[in-house]
Amino acid sequence: ENFMTARIGAALEPLGIPACNEAMGFYTYDPPNCPLGTSNSEVVPACIIERTRGDRRLGSHVLTGIELLLPSLLDSQEMTPEFLQSLFPPKRRSLRQNSDNGGNEPGRVPSTAELTYYHAQLLQAGEAALWTIPEKYHSLVEDTNKIPSTGSGKGKKLTLDSSVLANMFHDSNSSTSSGRKNSVLPERAPLSGEYPQQWTAKGQRPMGDDWKPLWDETVRSLASALQALRTSNNNMPQSVLGYLFWHIGRDCGRFLRELHRLQISWGTYQDEMCRRDYDEWHCNAHANNVVLLPEEEGQRLNSFLCYLDLDMSFDDETFVDIWAPKEATNSNNCEKSNGDASPTTTGLSQKTAHDALLARENANFMEVLAGGDSSNGVPQIARTVVDSQTSEIATAKAALYDTLIFSYQKAYKHQPPEGGAVLESSTLYSPELHKAAYAICKLAIIVMADFVA
Repeated sequence: ENFMTARIGAALEPLGIPACNEAMGFYTYDPPNCPLGTSNSEVVPACIIERTRGDRRLGSHVLTGIELLLPSLLDSQEMTPEFLQSLFPPKRRSLRQNSDNGGNEPGRVPSTAELTYYHAQLLQAGEAALWTIPEKYHSLVEDTNKIPSTGSGKGKKLTLDSSVLANMFHDSNSSTSSGRKNSVLPERAPLSGEYPQQWTAKGQRPMGDDWKPLWDETVRSLASALQALRTSNNNMPQSVLGYLFWHIGRDCGRFLRELHRLQISWGTYQDEMCRRDYDEWHCNAHANNVVLLPEEEGQRLNSFLCYLDLDMSFDDETFVDIWAPKEATNSNNCEKSNGDASPTTTGLSQKTAHDALLARENANFMEVLAGGDSSNGVPQIARTVVDSQTSEIATAKAALYDTLIFSYQKAYKHQPPEGGAVLESSTLYSPELHKAAYAICKLAIIVMADFVA
């Protein structure tokens, strides 16, 4: 953890991609906390010491809280079926599911989570996964030169670009490739004096009196920020939620891009705890390994997020393939064991196999960020509340998560100039939108404050 935190931080911090933790050192214990004695330093208990920027997780605290608060943050009366459908390109609207009320109004568009799930299935298993994809999505399937990390045959993926995804944040001169102009959700601050339930791992409970003053202060701050934006941006309306989800995608995408440029995996692998017949994997690329920056730091860095949990990360030269045949294992040389074993186990060259693993990690991260996997931190006990929200809220949520994935891919695919990485500055940074977006994040965290990630 300390080594990779220091190594990756040294490479990414100059690019404006902040780490959550800074490696400081380690602490070794003395008796009576040494059950195996002190004669062998290798078995003396120790713990690392790190300086941290925060611990409010993107999945459990921010995204979960926002999902629970969406009915209070959006005016459903202004979200007509026609308006909501207009947020999506025609290709996406053609995939609508049956109407919830027997056909009197347009049905829901497929969720972002559903699309990213099928995309991950195809990218990981290629042609072998086609039979698992519903027929209505087959028109979105396309070939890719990415080698499947499992399965066989041609690489496949699902189209996830502006012809399929909504994008709720643009600059003043932009429109999507399908010609759709910028649309703004009817955003509002929660009603003053009304307090939502707070959530823990055991379920919901009334908001504690100790949280109410901060809630009231933050509601007033959001209401003031929204009013200021309406006053100053009459000719260029912008969505605060769209801005927030766009920047979440950007921050996550550019981090993983630079990590993979270094040929480092965040921690995606199989070991003896994984059942290969079920295609089980460890994967550290999930939304709870991303943390919200303190507001002042976020304003300074034009960002919202920082990364952590690098204890299982590895690069293409230090990965140990424990599935290798025993005769190929050399206990005195882990790197040689890997080099000898990987091609014989996977049938692929070492570089090709590592690249396929990084592609899996990228697809998994998108799937989790979009809510397609429980690793995004949303407690299952809160799922019933989120799933029972109206079709208007569900459709608006799909547009926001589309924006996250659209921006994520744009950032991940960004090619630095030849010869190295690039220090990016967000040309779409806005202090006013950033302030309002942080108020929404704070409200979300208050709702989930006592949920332990």
